[in-house]
Amino acid sequence: MAEAIRVELEKTGNGWQLNRGGEPYFIKGAGGDASLQQLAAAGANSIRTWGADDIGELLDQAEALGLTVAVGIWLGHERHGFDYNDETQVSEQLGRARKIVLRYKDHPAVLLWGIGNEMEGFGEGDNEAIWTAVNDVAAMVKEIDPYHPTMSVTAFVHGGRIEYLHKRSPAIDIHGVNAYGGAQVVPQHLRAGGATKPFVLTEFGPLGPWEMPKTPWLRAAIRRVGRVGRLGRVGRVDGGLLGPGFAVRGVLENGVLDELALHEARQLEARELEQLDRLLQLGRHHQLLAEA
Repeated sequence: MAEAIRVELEKTGNGWQLNRGGEPYFIKGAGGDASLQQLAAAGANSIRTWGADDIGELLDQAEALGLTVAVGIWLGHERHGFDYNDETQVSEQLGRARKIVLRYKDHPAVLLWGIGNEMEGFGEGDNEAIWTAVNDVAAMVKEIDPYHPTMSVTAFVHGGRIEYLHKRSPAIDIHGVNAYGGAQVVPQHLRAGGATKPFVLTEFGPLGPWEMPKTPWLRAAIRRVGRVGRLGRVGRVDGGLLGPGFAVRGVLENGVLDELALHEARQLEARELEQLDRLLQLGRHHQLLAEA
């Protein structure tokens, strides 16, 4: 029968060290579950998932290739309708997380538990109810699985994220940070904010479209979408076509998305981004017609 491999955090004179099976372990990984053979051949040693649905086969594949897995435990997002003030929803979520940990905690490919991904939202990230629920899940995980650290992943490190994760969530061991264009400045921001826990760069890559300068036609398209939006023909602030958040507020209230709105819009799911792109193209088309 397979047995779990103990993973521990060690505070050293040079910072934090992750140890697996008593040996230093530096994560060289990627997110997702595709092309595992190519990933291993390139020298990677780990992958990250966002959820744990039917993850048993993936864990087996990873182990066979010498890869570990940061197993994601998906936590609800308010913009998707989850209510962290609803005791029933929060309790059921905790129960689902418990089942995941009990089922997979002894698999040797498990590296750590990723508790939530950007569940704090894209604003200040300081909703105490959310962080209480996140820490409760982490505490439960540590109670039934002392072999693997807990990590929670946030959308960058601004707002109240450092305060709540590093200072008010004692059951979370590691701060996972999603950053793209801002990846280089994550350590500086963490130090400036008084962070005390180790971090893992959980998402990074080339600059996203939200980080690029706007062309004149894009500004015109956004203005057009904003005018239509205020008339109620495009989305709604709560659960609408574009989803809640700064992006929709920027469109509906300001007419023109400013840089902050575009920055926050970066985290829309691929489906929502595709819809946004269609709207922007539609806005450009109408703007060109108006100018003809």
